Amino acid sequence: MRSVHQICESLDPADGGAPVVAVHIAAAQAAAGSSAEIVLHGIRRRASVASPRDLVEIHHSLPGMGNVRVERHASARSLGRFLRGTVSAQDVVHLHGVWDLSLLLAGAASRRCGAAYVVTPHGMLDPWCLRQSRWKKRLVLAVAVRRFLDRAAFIQALTGDESRLMGPLGLKSRVCVVPNGVELPEVSDGPGSTEPVEVGGQKVVGPYFLFLARLHHKKGVDVLLEAYRRVVSRGGAVWPLVVAGPDDGGATQLRREVEAWDLPGRVVVPGPVYGDQKDVLLERAGALVLPSRQEGFSLTILEAMAAAKPVIISDQCHFPEVAACGAGLEVAVDGAAVGKAMAAVQSWSVDKRGAAGAAGRALVERSFTWPRVADRLLSEYRAGLRSLSPDLKV
Repeated sequence: MRSVHQICESLDPADGGAPVVAVHIAAAQAAAGSSAEIVLHGIRRRASVASPRDLVEIHHSLPGMGNVRVERHASARSLGRFLRGTVSAQDVVHLHGVWDLSLLLAGAASRRCGAAYVVTPHGMLDPWCLRQSRWKKRLVLAVAVRRFLDRAAFIQALTGDESRLMGPLGLKSRVCVVPNGVELPEVSDGPGSTEPVEVGGQKVVGPYFLFLARLHHKKGVDVLLEAYRRVVSRGGAVWPLVVAGPDDGGATQLRREVEAWDLPGRVVVPGPVYGDQKDVLLERAGALVLPSRQEGFSLTILEAMAAAKPVIISDQCHFPEVAACGAGLEVAVDGAAVGKAMAAVQSWSVDKRGAAGAAGRALVERSFTWPRVADRLLSEYRAGLRSLSPDLKV
C-alpha cells in the first residue's frame, strides 16, 4: 500500500466528529509508518461557529501528525483533478460521509484510477438520520448514493448497531465494524481539583454535569435541560450543569429556556471549547451527560471515559458497553429517565464514581485507542486492495 488519503469536508472542529476522526486516523497511521494524507473536499465554514484554529493545529502534537500531508480543495472539480493525477492502484481513498456530491465524485475518480475507496457513513445511514429530509434522501440514495456505496471496497460501521441498522438497505459492499478511538490523558487517583474552571468568561466549580457536543436537536439538548430542571425541582444541593459546544441551531432556544426556568445561576453555556480548555473541563467534571437522539459513535463519550469520568448516555448512542462494564448509565431519550440517572450519579459516593470512571478508562485502554483503530483499518485497507487486485502486493 503506497498511501492512504483521508477525505473529509473541512478541518473545522465545529463540523462534528468526521474531521476529528480523519485527523486522528491519519496521524496514527503516519506514526505506524504508513504514508497518510488529509484531503479537504470543501472549505465551507459556518460563520456563527467557525473556530479560529483548525484540527491540524489543535492536534499538532499527536504522534505522526508532523508526517501527515494536508491538501485543500475548494471544489469537487479540483478534488477530482487531484485524485486523477495523484492516486494509483496501490492507494486507498477513505471517504468520510455519504451525501455530499464531492464524495460521490471522489469515489468515481478513485475507481477510474484503480484505487480502493472506503466509506465511513458516521451514522448518516441510521434510520433516524434517513427520516430527516426523508424524500430527498430516498431519491438521492436511489439515483446515486446506493451505487457509490455498493462499489466501495468496504463500508466502515463504527458500532455493531450501526452495521445492523444498515442491513435493511441491502448494500452489496462488505460492512466491517471498526470503532472510533481516543487519546489517553493522564488521570489523577484522587477526586479531582475543586478550583473553579473558567469557560466562556464564566466560572464554575466542580463537580458538575457536563454536556460536550454541538448544540443541535439531534444531541438532545432539550432533553438534557428538561432532565436538569427535574433534578433541581426536587430541592437540595444539585451540581451545576455546563453545556459546552458550538451552536448548530440550538443555542438560542437553550438560553431562552434557561432564563424561563430561572436557571442562569446553575447552567453555564460557554460556547465551543477545544484543546487544553476542554481537557480541564473534562478533568473536573463529575459526570458526562449525552442524551442524543442519534449517534454514529460519540467521541465525547470516549473522551470522558478516557478521563475516568462516569457517563450518562441515551440508548441511541449505541454504546451498550458503558452499562455492561459499569462505566455509567444508559437510559431512554426521555427527560424523566435522564433526570433520574443524573440524580442517581450525583448521589454516588466519591469511591463509586471513581470505580465507574476506572471501569470506563479500562475499557478504552483495551479497545478504543487510536493506534489500535489504525492497525485494524490498515488491515482492512489491505484486504480491500486485494479484493480489487488479487495479485497486488500490499
